[in-house]
Order: sequence, then structure tokens, then C-alpha cells
Amino acid sequence: MFEELAKYKLTKYKSGTIIFDEGSTCNVVSFVKKGCIKIVAYTNNGDEILYNRIHSGDCFGESLLFSNNQIYQGDVIAEEDCELYQLTKSEILDLMQKDQQFLINYLSKISESNKNARTSIKILTFKCVEDRILYSLNISQGKIAYKSISDLAKRLFVSRESLSRSLHKLENGGIIKISNKNIKLVDN
Repeated sequence: MFEELAKYKLTKYKSGTIIFDEGSTCNVVSFVKKGCIKIVAYTNNGDEILYNRIHSGDCFGESLLFSNNQIYQGDVIAEEDCELYQLTKSEILDLMQKDQQFLINYLSKISESNKNARTSIKILTFKCVEDRILYSLNISQGKIAYKSISDLAKRLFVSRESLSRSLHKLENGGIIKISNKNIKLVDN
């Protein structure tokens, strides 16, 4: 997709930079050429809630830019040094009209984003942490890789402590196996 974007402005952000503040208006779709972005909000006591992590090849703002409410629901932060192509609504529409492959790629990104949002909502419907873990394993072919327990806890919308207890319970019950920052369902 980036070959279509090469003629547009490329903006660089250093790790830790807040690219967009929660509550600000989305005026562009940002395509991540390099780096990693996270979208977070904070609880009243300052705990970070991770909404999404966007990697090279992905985009963000694609749903907001064309919605009636274009307000960011969290801070958009460069998690590492990154490079973004940022296109306005008129630039996106122009590119869609001129380049059918871009349109197909863009719609595919939106579809994937919506699917991920539905998955997050489904995870939140499970009250039991074990059920959240098992559902996540089932939709990811029986295996979950994670950077840290804290990162996985954020992905499952649970506390690190609750996740650790539940993982140990499932592992001791012979339902999962944990090794090298991977969780696998045990074959029955």
C-alpha cells in the first residue's frame, strides 16, 4: 500500500511522543510506514488502558475520519520511533477514485479493524479471566505470544495479578502450557 502513498508527506515521531491527544479531532488517516503506535486512555488512578497497538503496515484514524464523531477516544502515542503518512479526507477520497487497489487495501484495513474491535467487545463479555484466556486461544489457533504478562493483561482487559493467577490455574489443570512467552492449548 505504501507505494501509493510515497508522494504524500511523511512525518517522523520520536518514541514517547503524543501524536494526538484524547479528545482532539481526527483530521487525517495515518499510515504507519515504520514503528509502532499505541492508543491508550487512563483510569482515575492513572493506570494505563491499552486500546490498540498499531504496527508498520497498519493505519489508524480510518474509522474516525469518516464518522460523525471524529474525536480520539485515547492518546495516540509513538511507542517507538515511527514514520507516518498522514492523509486528509479529500486526499483519501481522491486516491480511492484514482487507484482501485488502494481502495481495496483500505477497505480491507477497515474490515480488519472492525473485526478486532468486535473481538475486544467479545472478550469483555466474559466475566471470568479463564474464559477470556480460553476464548483468545481459540480464536488464535490455540497459541498466544506475549511480550510480558502486563502487556497480555492489557490485551485481555484484566489486572496482571488476576491474569497470573488464572494462567497458573489453567496450567496446573492441564488445559494450557506456558513456555518462552507463549501460551498453548494442550491437546486432549
